[in-house]
Amino acid sequence: MGGIGNGSQATARHLAAEFDRLPRQPAREIPASCRKPTPRTAKVRFLYADGHSVRVIVQLGGCHLITNGSVTRSANGRWTTVARELKAAIASRPPQPPKPPKGPEPVTAAGTPGCSTQTNLQPVLPGVVASSVSTSGIPFGVAADPQDAFVSQSNATLRATVNVISTATGRPQIVHTVQLPGHDAAGETLTPNDRYLLVVTQTGVAVVDTAHAQAGQPQALLGVLASPKPGLLGAIEVAVDPTGQYAFVSEEDSADVAVYDLRTAIRSHFRRSALIGTVAVNQAPVGMAFSPDGRWLYVTSELASGSQGSLSLISVASAEHHPARAVVQDVSAGCQPVRVAVAPDGITVWVTARGSNTVEAFSADKLRSDPRHALIGQIRVGQSPVGLALVDDGNELVVGDSDRFNTPGAQSALSVLNTTDPTHPTVLGDLSAGAFPRDMALAPGGTLFIADYTGRAIQTISTASLPAP
Repeated sequence: MGGIGNGSQATARHLAAEFDRLPRQPAREIPASCRKPTPRTAKVRFLYADGHSVRVIVQLGGCHLITNGSVTRSANGRWTTVARELKAAIASRPPQPPKPPKGPEPVTAAGTPGCSTQTNLQPVLPGVVASSVSTSGIPFGVAADPQDAFVSQSNATLRATVNVISTATGRPQIVHTVQLPGHDAAGETLTPNDRYLLVVTQTGVAVVDTAHAQAGQPQALLGVLASPKPGLLGAIEVAVDPTGQYAFVSEEDSADVAVYDLRTAIRSHFRRSALIGTVAVNQAPVGMAFSPDGRWLYVTSELASGSQGSLSLISVASAEHHPARAVVQDVSAGCQPVRVAVAPDGITVWVTARGSNTVEAFSADKLRSDPRHALIGQIRVGQSPVGLALVDDGNELVVGDSDRFNTPGAQSALSVLNTTDPTHPTVLGDLSAGAFPRDMALAPGGTLFIADYTGRAIQTISTASLPAP
């Protein structure tokens, strides 16, 4: 991660060229006032370049637009002008000194993998029961309670929504829809008692009454936890601590984790600011997961030192009262670590390293006591792994091999791992997947829900039909 012109104008031009080579996907409509920008009005606010993708927030007059590897140019060409002016703005920006990492320098864990395009493809597992349902928008986050699943989706021309998905008939179907603020929605989670659903949107975190959503009632949206930095639109995931008191949001563009007092916000009907503060971590934080006892929050950041990303260990008690002093440890976690999951017993922490094509196993105890030896196991999987979900009481792990960057010769899939021995995980086999399997959620009844981001669908898998480890 770096600022624009991080070294020279040649670097900036190289990044602009990377931007030009990105795959183009349909994007949201651009407001009329933003359709004819000029270099004088284009102000680049943020650039993220990792050799595979470029992510930019550009201010065009009074408009803020986001571009990245999956949202760059619409089919009707309205992004063409934006791309051209964006390229000019990047190339003409004067050199700037590199920004120091916001988080502490990570400890290098022995055996941490580097960037790689090598994969470990396996035969498709037979007899696995799967189904899918199409969505009208672009699905991102998934959460599930014993009754239904909830899927956040962005929409190019309409408001973002949460779809309530039922499997009562044996196949997934959308039964209700809740409108959200703005056009974009990202990660989501349920509070521990399943009473509230939290969804990341472009204005903050929307709080939804799940019972009202499941009943199709119009007042399901209760309010929004306002973003601490509304000029930046990079919030990705949200997590709620096991007490249901505090919400944590990974702010990818500002390298922070925002901490909110959720209960105070709800009790005040969102009239009071619930923001406690932010925890500074490394660049591009995305994935988050709590330890089962709620004492620790694990956060992945895509870039920390060199080509390595990091896994941060955050004291939840400190984050809830003194967020500036909450980071306990930072450990290298491979190339572009993006998601994290914690075993039900809390002993092992699993991370997908998207740029390494690996899944890594960390010892939760050694992350605190011996970080250089915290990486205890790893296994190569398919191309660009992102989402992951522990199933079968933590004995198996389903991984979404996203092939996010359309690597030649690669394809998306789901890898199913045997995790009974975290020091030597193995691949049991692969499953067919949609175009871009992203976030996942396991329902208490054993159904796994997977958001197919670019395929605009939700895939379900009966985990009872997976082979035994």
